[in-house]
Amino acid sequence: MKKIILGLSIAAAIAVSCKKEGCKDVDATNYNSVATKDDGSCSYSGSVIFWWNETTRNQMYVDADAEYIKLYVDNEVFATSDVIYTSWTSAPNCESTGSYKYTLNLGSEKTASKSYKVVGDLGNVIFSGTANFTAGSCTSIQLQN
Repeated sequence: MKKIILGLSIAAAIAVSCKKEGCKDVDATNYNSVATKDDGSCSYSGSVIFWWNETTRNQMYVDADAEYIKLYVDNEVFATSDVIYTSWTSAPNCESTGSYKYTLNLGSEKTASKSYKVVGDLGNVIFSGTANFTAGSCTSIQLQN
C-alpha cells in the first residue's frame, strides 16, 4: 500500500512539473497549441487591406489628377500604385496577390487604431481616415468618395 501511495505521489508531482507554459490565445502570433498554462507571453498582429472599385479609380485618375498614388499608415508609405490599372469589383482576399495589405505588430495589445491616407502624385491627399487593427484578423477598407 505504501508503494502505491508513493507511486501516486511521484506521478502527481511529475504531472504538476510537466505543465507546459506558453501563449494559449489562438489569435496570438505565438500561439502554442501544446501549452497547458498561459504564461502571459502572447503577442499579436492585425492587418488591414485597402481597395477601391472602378468608379473610385476613375475619380482618382480624373478628378484628383492622379496617375500614381502612395498609401500611408501613420505617415509611413507602405505601398504605391499605378491608378489606371488597379481596381476590384469586391474586396480582395487578404492573401490576394497585388492587394494592398498593411500588417501591424500590436505587441501585447489586441487592438490599435492608426491613421491612413492616400496621396496622389501631385501631393494632394485623396483619402484619409482611421484604420482599426484587430488581433488575428484582416479588416477591409474600401476607399471611396
